[in-house]
Amino acid sequence: MEKENKDQIIQIWESYSSHAEEITAKRQNINTLFITIEIAILGFVINDLKTLGLCLSIAGLIVSVAWVFMVLAYRKLNTAKFEVINQIEEKMDIKPYRLEWDSLKKKKYIGLTIIEMLCSSIFTIGFIITLILSILKINNII
Repeated sequence: MEKENKDQIIQIWESYSSHAEEITAKRQNINTLFITIEIAILGFVINDLKTLGLCLSIAGLIVSVAWVFMVLAYRKLNTAKFEVINQIEEKMDIKPYRLEWDSLKKKKYIGLTIIEMLCSSIFTIGFIITLILSILKINNII
């Protein structure tokens, strides 16, 4: 392969890899935002398990569902980006992302999406519990 062509491939790979890393950073920032919102809502719910708690529990559930959709959207976006990166790497002598992925698979890597979904599920369970408690409190059962 010509040096000029190799340089062009490397330049495209660097640019695309940089963009993929930016998406990952945005994903982490969004996760931090969702966790902050969920903790804040849960804190207010625990303070008032009556009407406010009921409303905020529902709001928390909606935020949890939105978080899941966001996680799934980022997963699809990252998957597509890394498929392109892997195609570009096929034209390169060294395939850093392929090597990294192969190494992670050997170490029983737990994907970020699984961890994100677990976090969202924990909050979802918390909001279902506070929703039930709020309904019981409104009806003077507890």
